Amino acid sequence: MCNNLGELAVLQSKQLLPEGSHQIAVAIDYDGNGLGQGANVSLEVNGRSVASARLETTVLSRFSFDEGADITKDRATPVLMRNIGPERHSASTGDLAHVTIEVQEGNGL
Repeated sequence: MCNNLGELAVLQSKQLLPEGSHQIAVAIDYDGNGLGQGANVSLEVNGRSVASARLETTVLSRFSFDEGADITKDRATPVLMRNIGPERHSASTGDLAHVTIEVQEGNGL
């Protein structure tokens, strides 16, 4: 899910993720030409796009590093509008081996 100051875009595969190890990625193709422009967003599983969305605008400001960096547990601004466990701050029950964040050159910023 992408949260653009309350405007939500949900990326969800139509198929359940089978047991085992998987590579999950979110690819963002930013329109460029300054801050706040649109972007195409794709959810990828094992290198294959399983869902996509178009964001007509993006947040044109930067946030503190930890505001949007929660992984498997949401401690700040909600990403989901529902709980993933018995309470809002419940953690995911899956195993996470590692996280890689890559920023490509030439994104127009």
